[in-house]
Amino acid sequence: AEQLRAAELADTQGKLAAAVDTCLHIIEEEGTTVVLPPILEQVAVDMRLVAERLTAYQTGALTQSMQKEVLEALEQLLDSVRRMQQENQKQDEPQPSASPTDQNSPLLPTSAELKLLRSSQARVHERTEAIEKAKTLETGADEVLSKTIEATAQRQKDCADIARQLRERTEQE
Repeated sequence: AEQLRAAELADTQGKLAAAVDTCLHIIEEEGTTVVLPPILEQVAVDMRLVAERLTAYQTGALTQSMQKEVLEALEQLLDSVRRMQQENQKQDEPQPSASPTDQNSPLLPTSAELKLLRSSQARVHERTEAIEKAKTLETGADEVLSKTIEATAQRQKDCADIARQLRERTEQE
């Protein structure tokens, strides 16, 4: 029964990852944020890794930690976007004649993007610690654990790339 439940959860996780891919496409088309696309990509990768781990009936601390990270990342992203929407609504109210440049304002301010980048870096650190613990506790999970390690290394590289892009963008402004 537990393995069936894990398989159901894995299937649901895969479907949710596909929904994240759709959101990612929309945000990439919008094109005003540097941080959201790579973080959403990371979330989708993590969701697929969690699904793989659940399919392999690996429900231990690493899988739970990864799922927690996915939820935290999504909550942070939603919170940042909601705050920006509220700020935009407040700015729009007193000025009924919005100029065309206001409509092309960034989805998130640079300060919010930096906070999201910092959170992403903290998740890399937490994931690295969880992987080290899992190495000693999990057996027979080498392939899935290797994918998790590779994804975490890629995430670290992504964080560095995002930081460079943010720096370049602010230097251009």
